[in-house]
Amino acid sequence: MHIIHYNLTTTSKVGGVESFVWELAQQQVRLGHRVTIVGGQGPIQRPNQGLRVLKFPFIDRSRLAWGPLRRAYAWRKLAERLSLLPQAWPILKTADLVHIHKPYDLVVAPLLKRHAISTVYHGHGEDFFRGDVQLMQSAAALLSCSSYNAQTLQQHYGRTASVVYN
Repeated sequence: MHIIHYNLTTTSKVGGVESFVWELAQQQVRLGHRVTIVGGQGPIQRPNQGLRVLKFPFIDRSRLAWGPLRRAYAWRKLAERLSLLPQAWPILKTADLVHIHKPYDLVVAPLLKRHAISTVYHGHGEDFFRGDVQLMQSAAALLSCSSYNAQTLQQHYGRTASVVYN
């Protein structure tokens, strides 16, 4: 199975979700899957064996902090994520499964569903935006990093999340 982890910050920032993506991807390679991490152009690269890492240009959200977007942090994050999609789209269409880790990437779920490619959203927090509930309807599965987060996701999306601990 070809699994793509689509998360802009995995290759451009250091954090808990980003570390989790690297570790999970490496475990999936060990299980015999073909795994690709698709992220933003950035300095982060971890040692890996058999893991394909692709980095694409994007517009950093800090560059979008002007005019009406100056105070609209969620919309800046969404715009940042959308700026990665045109370059990443041809690669995403090669997957059997696309695993996303931020609600801002839910925009790929309905697009991939049209190509019979499943999207799994793995929630790690409470960073939601207007419209994500509708986009979640196209996701094949909802995962969560903890029981507490699973309850939060259930309340927000009206859907049960399976817990997969970090």
